[in-house]
Amino acid sequence: MRTGSANRHSVGVIIKTPQECTRNDLETFIRLAHEGGQVKEQGLPARVKRARVLAFLVENGDTIGIAALKQPYKSYRTAVFARAKATLMSNSFPFEVGWVVISQKHQGRKLSRSVVEAVLTKARGQNVFATSAISREAMHRTLRRFGFVQHGQSYPPSQGDEDLFLFIHIAARRSAAMTRRMPSAPER
Repeated sequence: MRTGSANRHSVGVIIKTPQECTRNDLETFIRLAHEGGQVKEQGLPARVKRARVLAFLVENGDTIGIAALKQPYKSYRTAVFARAKATLMSNSFPFEVGWVVISQKHQGRKLSRSVVEAVLTKARGQNVFATSAISREAMHRTLRRFGFVQHGQSYPPSQGDEDLFLFIHIAARRSAAMTRRMPSAPER
């Protein structure tokens, strides 16, 4: 067991509803979301305030990463699932894990795991989806680690140059109808 050391870093996740956040919290969250890129800037503050929860990864008092359990508009969910040619209905997925950003200088430390896990626990038995640029293999590994599977086909984003993948996470208590509609995984 290690005891206190001058080189030891204190890293933790703070979960808040948008209503519990200070103005500074929200500004920090939005700034980091912008830094991560691939975010539609128009209306971002309103979408952040609409999230179920926001996660702040804090190291030695500084916010170095974020994630959210988003409550996306129905029109957005429908468009994502249609563009990915998903076989499941978008209305079965009320939440999206998104805005997962770790500051550039802190990347490579597998820190996204803690913020994804933190927001996913707040889904409380509901199905969740996520989207990720096809080149972001580290994010794909993080999502798979928590039970997400790639679903449908890659599709062009509404903003940006790189195609996206749709990932889905089926809650443990899935309905019989959902189970029947799930496509089987190809054998390897």
